[in-house]
Amino acid sequence: MRRSLVVSLALLAIVRSPAVAQTCQGLASFSAGPMQVVGNAQFPDGGKVWGGSFSYGMPSGLYAGADLSTTSFDAPDGVDSPSSLGIGAHAGYQMKLGQSGKINLCPVARLALGLGPDNDEAEINSSSTDVHFGLALGTEMGSTRQLRILPTAGLGLQYTKFSQEIGGVEEDPISDTY
Repeated sequence: MRRSLVVSLALLAIVRSPAVAQTCQGLASFSAGPMQVVGNAQFPDGGKVWGGSFSYGMPSGLYAGADLSTTSFDAPDGVDSPSSLGIGAHAGYQMKLGQSGKINLCPVARLALGLGPDNDEAEINSSSTDVHFGLALGTEMGSTRQLRILPTAGLGLQYTKFSQEIGGVEEDPISDTY
C-alpha cells in the first residue's frame, strides 16, 4: 500500500484585493494577485519528494507555471541514497459554470521530465517523462472571513514513460497510459 502525505503551502505575492478562491485547484484566485508560489512534500513508502512551483495567472482565468522537485529514494545504511530531479510546466484555464458561478471548471495540462536516478559507478542513466491532461472541478462551501472550505475533484489522462541506459546500451522504455 502506498501512503502519501501531501503538505501544500500557497503564498500569494502582490495582493491587491481580498483573496477569492480558485476553487477548481483549491488555491487562491489570480484575481487576488498575478503570482503564486506553492511548496509541497510527499512521503511515499521508499522515498521522499520535495517540490515547488511558480505560477503566473490573469484575472481572465488563464494561468501557467513552472515546477521543480527532487525525489530521494531510501537506501540501506552505508549506501548513498539515489535521487532524481524533476522539471516541469503546467497550464490551465478557470471558468465559472452556471448562472450563480459557484462551481468552477479548469481544463489543465502538465508536462514533467525526471532526470535520474543515475549511478555513475554502474553506468546507469535513468529518465522519465509524464504528460497529463485533465479537468478539475471545485466549489466553495461554508466560507467565513478566516476559513474557506474548497472541495475539489479531478479527472485526467496520464502518460508516463521511463527510460534507462545501462553501460551505454539503452534498455526498452517502459510506458503506461492511465
